[in-house]
Amino acid sequence: MIFKDIKPDLIYEELQSVIKDLINTIDASQVETTDKEIATFSRNLLNELDANIAGELDKLKANSEWDTFTVAFYGETNAGKSTIIETLRILLAEPQKVSSQNKFKELVTSLNIDSASFEKINQEIAELKDNKVVLEQSLNSVKDKSNEQVSSLKNELATLNKKIESKLAAFNIFQKIWHFFSKLPEEAQLVSKQEQFESTKLILDENVAQAENEVSENDELYNAACLKLEHMEGDLDKLAPYADGGIIGDGRSDYTLDSQSYSMQGDESIFTVLDVPGIEGKEEKVGESIWSAVHKAHAVFYVTSKAAAPQTGDDKNKGTLEKIKEHLGDQTEVYSIYNKRITNPLQLQKSQLVSESELASLAELDTKMTEQLGENYQGTKSVCGLVGYLAAANCLVAGSADHKRKEKFLKDNNEQHLLNYCGFNELKQFLVSDLIKDYKVKIVKANFNKANQVLKSANSSITALHDEKFEPLHIKLKQEIGSASGQLDIALSSLKSRLLSSVGTSVNIFKLSVRDSVYKEIDNDISNNDFKYELKSAISRAQSQFDENLSEDINSHLSEFAEEVNGILIRFQKHTNELFSAFSSLETKGFDINFDLSAEIDNGVNVVGIISSIVGGVLLAISGAGIAAIALGAVGLVFSVFKSARSLIGSSYKMSQQKKSANKNVDNIAKELHSTANTNIANALKELEEKIDTIKFSLKTPIEHTALINKILSISIEKLHKTSRQLDKEL
Repeated sequence: MIFKDIKPDLIYEELQSVIKDLINTIDASQVETTDKEIATFSRNLLNELDANIAGELDKLKANSEWDTFTVAFYGETNAGKSTIIETLRILLAEPQKVSSQNKFKELVTSLNIDSASFEKINQEIAELKDNKVVLEQSLNSVKDKSNEQVSSLKNELATLNKKIESKLAAFNIFQKIWHFFSKLPEEAQLVSKQEQFESTKLILDENVAQAENEVSENDELYNAACLKLEHMEGDLDKLAPYADGGIIGDGRSDYTLDSQSYSMQGDESIFTVLDVPGIEGKEEKVGESIWSAVHKAHAVFYVTSKAAAPQTGDDKNKGTLEKIKEHLGDQTEVYSIYNKRITNPLQLQKSQLVSESELASLAELDTKMTEQLGENYQGTKSVCGLVGYLAAANCLVAGSADHKRKEKFLKDNNEQHLLNYCGFNELKQFLVSDLIKDYKVKIVKANFNKANQVLKSANSSITALHDEKFEPLHIKLKQEIGSASGQLDIALSSLKSRLLSSVGTSVNIFKLSVRDSVYKEIDNDISNNDFKYELKSAISRAQSQFDENLSEDINSHLSEFAEEVNGILIRFQKHTNELFSAFSSLETKGFDINFDLSAEIDNGVNVVGIISSIVGGVLLAISGAGIAAIALGAVGLVFSVFKSARSLIGSSYKMSQQKKSANKNVDNIAKELHSTANTNIANALKELEEKIDTIKFSLKTPIEHTALINKILSISIEKLHKTSRQLDKEL
């Protein structure tokens, strides 16, 4: 298959077709078994492989982008991704941002609530407030002077009145008559002073009224200005939706729940920037959004606010490093952005944004990221998102926190200096030029690589299934089966030894029994005829006892052997089931297949029947017809012709000859007993060995199952690896 010959966006369908062909090949030519369970498992395994790869490729296809180069800003919660993106939107005149800024400026003009207007009204309010203090002080001064003058005039009038009253009180009757026609000089003075008081008080009241009127007019102007400011502040709510910084989070976790997309103009073409939810948020809320964004992207910026390597997790929770590997493992171009936190203008006095110690920590970050992402990791860039944003922002609501912070940072710095210092001019140039250079080639490479990673991930899962589960299980099963087979061989060898030992013991008892019985009779000086009779009788009695005793011994040994074999098989089944249970608990990413590998020793062979038939069958084979009777029938008794003369001369010679004859016959019979018994045992054990071999063969079923599974897995690994290598050549 030459993938470069197909239309790039058909790569997903083409790979699915290739995988189905591979699976059909394996299914048709490599899986050969008559076991229904293993055959079903094999089909399920292949179907699961097909379904997993097809599902992942379908998701890739649904989230793929083939026309516009897409950059995802990805990283920790509250690391400043949105702040950086908002700054770039302003600097690169992103259409949505330009539209909102134009609306902001239109509203500012129509509502007259720009910064100058706020400054003017606030200054007016401050002046009126200060003027009010001055006017009130002036009013109080006028009132004090008026009261002082009025009080002085009143005192003068009172003094004149008292003086007139005093003089009138001292007049006699003639003076009183005279006073009727001629007033006192003081009375004329009093009239003049009264007129003066009235005119002065009128003037003073007018002065107070004028001062009070000035205070009142100032209050009216002050209240009107405050009302105007209140109305202007109320209009700020109309500006807020269009102000810069709207996409920037407020510190809450999961502020960004869905990825946001922004189109920006580069030197060669338009490119898309994705604002991805923080990876430390609640996975059930943001997991799918993160996955969709990073799989749509052709390049990813990992944003962090710490000059340190990402942390690893523990058994309970994934760490940042594990999440990065999981989310970005199939990306072809990944960068880190260190977003340094600066909140005080004094921090800008250093010669460079990033200190030497921070550079050393960032070098460690690069090392860790390279370990996780390999050659696709491209290194770190540093910015200060907040200060860069404040320098770039030009549509901020007057009096807002951002507006105040902008004024603070721009007090001793200009905007271009801040953008240079904070790394945004460099980042902007990199985005519009270097990053999207040859973007069409990069898009194909990125999407092909993601598709290839699906194959590699599936291959990794199958390899883990093989290496961590079925191959170790296969090895341990071989060990268990080898151990059980060895124990069966030992049990059979031990049985043979015990049976032969029993024959030897029974033969010796037979010999002793015959000799003891015959010797007692010989010692009584019996005749030769009586000797022959007694020898036959003793042999007959010993024969019955021999067959009975040997049968009991053989039966006991065979029963013991049957129990031993049964115990070996029970232990084997217990151990293998424990192995199956242990390995079935291993979780392998990407596969969830139910398969009961419990040890079934019978596998079509009646093991229980074999064991139960051992005692009766072997016992019958060894001693069923009576070994002694068979031996006697084969040998017969032989008596020597005793020398009569010598016999007549002395009985001792006769007895010695009789004993010699008895010994010879007993030895011959014993020899035949040994031979017959051993032959029967050998024949019986041969059949028994065949039955044990049948049992041992039945033990191999789990090995055959795991061997076949390993074969399927190995073929799948090889085929997927070959397809992946072919796709690698296209990148």
